[in-house]
Amino acid sequence: VIGNACREAGASLVRVVDGVTAGVQMVNGRARLNLITPVRAYGALNLALPGRHQALNATTAIRLLEVLSSTRDFTIGPEAISIGVEDAIWPARLETIHVSSVEVLLDGAHNRAGARALAAHVLETYGRRLPLVVGVMRDKALDQLIAALVPAASHFVFTAASTERAATPPELLAVSTRVAPDVPAVVETRPVRALITAAEHGTPVVVAGSLYLAGEIRSART
Repeated sequence: VIGNACREAGASLVRVVDGVTAGVQMVNGRARLNLITPVRAYGALNLALPGRHQALNATTAIRLLEVLSSTRDFTIGPEAISIGVEDAIWPARLETIHVSSVEVLLDGAHNRAGARALAAHVLETYGRRLPLVVGVMRDKALDQLIAALVPAASHFVFTAASTERAATPPELLAVSTRVAPDVPAVVETRPVRALITAAEHGTPVVVAGSLYLAGEIRSART
């Protein structure tokens, strides 16, 4: 589909992995990326954003900048690229904060792919399941999202952001009962109170399911 769209638009298609050698070593939840592209060897890049999946994201961004430098009237050198991937800040993407003295791993995962990446990160970094506070918009694929979180969930506490789009905690509990009957689950309408409840089962507490929810939790951080 993408190839056809490129041909129709007269655009070139660059496949990120073509001609690329990438070695990934995880250090405290962050990727150390040893990258060689068709343009240059970057050596070891210590990615600022947590998660193994950020290695491919960074490679994609780097290849884009290389292509832009070869086709446009500006140059983005290797030093600027290194600074970009090593100093990047992305709130609510595997971000660690504290709320009411509770350590929180905050992620805006709001679809199945994001939930899978979050679950994989939790298991790889912490080596165990963690309690999850989850709030999701009603128009999302609720079954798929909650099922993707199950491998990393010791307990679910379902809550809701302050928007009419949000699925209610009882609605999320009903989905969880169907797709994850073995994971203990409760509801708590107030997000910060949901954190306190989840922390009774261990920390850090993972918050996921919605950027709306992530925003409310970030505003309460201490």
